This record gives sequence, structure tokens and C-alpha cells, in this order.
Amino acid sequence: MSLSQERPTNPAKLFMKVKSAKEIIDNKEVLVGKILYYDKASQENISVPTPFEFIVLDQLATIKGWSDADASGYWSNEVRSVGKDGLTVRTSKGIRESGIWRDIKGSSNIAGAKYNASIYVAHKSRDGLEISNLALTGAALNAWIEFTQKNRVTNVKVILSSWSDAKKGAVSYKVPVFEAVAMSDDEKKEAVALDKQLQVYLNEYFNYSPDDGNHSLALDEDDDIVLDDIDDKPIDLSEIPF
Repeated sequence: MSLSQERPTNPAKLFMKVKSAKEIIDNKEVLVGKILYYDKASQENISVPTPFEFIVLDQLATIKGWSDADASGYWSNEVRSVGKDGLTVRTSKGIRESGIWRDIKGSSNIAGAKYNASIYVAHKSRDGLEISNLALTGAALNAWIEFTQKNRVTNVKVILSSWSDAKKGAVSYKVPVFEAVAMSDDEKKEAVALDKQLQVYLNEYFNYSPDDGNHSLALDEDDDIVLDDIDDKPIDLSEIPF
């Protein structure tokens, strides 16, 4: 790495996950759908209210999950094409696998690792629109794939409006329901400006070549808190549009 090349800084403000989670409501355990992000200051998972409106800026892919063997979360670099671009999957113990996802996904070295869509979005904050990242896997990703097959997401605003019930064997889980609505001219103008900022980062990210080969910069690596996953509907990777 040259003297002038600095580690690029991800512009995303929040790193969110769509999950099925159990809550105690009226002294009963209830399964609910949630959008969560980890707050480093409070060291808590914070729930994002729904309906949640966002504009898609870009879509990548990454690997996340939990390693029981290493008592650590998994993380990897982000890629544009999961079928062509190499992934380096790590835990806090170091590199666990490298290669194209179809070639490494069955490896016992990364048991518990899951393919995730890494969707960069613009969403409302107190100061207008801001960039965040939304991770989708399992049934949530399947729902997203189905939605993107019916809607050109670069032309609309997306609302995660509600949750539907689903079941696989004895396991129940929640599936997000996405809706497409028109975005205003002002929203589009603001989102385009944010996407230009994002693309500057992504260009730096994909061109970043540190001396140690540790090209795994995306998504809060060491601070990522992985909640218990419900092993829901499997992903059909042949339909992934990125």
C-alpha cells in the first residue's frame, strides 16, 4: 500500500439487519419481525420502527453469521457479483475460507456463515436523507428477490410496510413485506447526491490493496453483534440480481 493510500471510510450511518426475533408481550413469547442495528455507545441492539421507507442506492453481497467454534461473528469483503468475485471470510481468529461462494459455502470451516445481500439505502433522518446499509438473508432475501423481479428499485421508493407469517417444518418466522411507491423529485435529487458520495467510497474500496491482503473493510467487522438466526427458507442464489 502506498504512503498516500488510506483505508476508505464507509459512509453508511447505520448497519441494519432484518430479523425474526422473539419478544415477551403481555407475559407471552411472541415472534415478531424487526429491523435492528447495533449501537456501539449503548452496546444494545436498537429496533428501527416500521413502516421503514428507503431508496436503494446500490446492492452488493457479503457473508455474515456466527461461528460457534470461534465464538465470533463472520464477516467478509463485499462483492458486486457473488458468482464471479472472490470472498474472504473471517472471524476474530483470522481467515476461515477464501474463494467463490458456490465453492466455499459448504465448507465446515465456515459453518454458520450465510450469504447476505448488502443493500446501501438512503432513508430519512432528522437532517434529511442519509446513507445506511441493510443486510438481508434467508427468507428476507427471498422476499427481496421476488420484489426486485417485479419492481425496478432504482425508480421507486421502497417501504418495508409489514410482516407476513411463514413456517418451515416446526420453525415459524416472519417475512418482510416490501411495497413500491413513487419518490418525489426532491427525494430523487437528494438520493442521487448521496449515491455519488457512496460511489466514491466504493471505487476506493474496490481499489484498496493493503500490504497484508486484508481487504475486508465493509460493515462493522469487530463490532458486529449477530443475533440468533432462525434457519428459515433457503436462498435460491440463481435468482439473485447482483
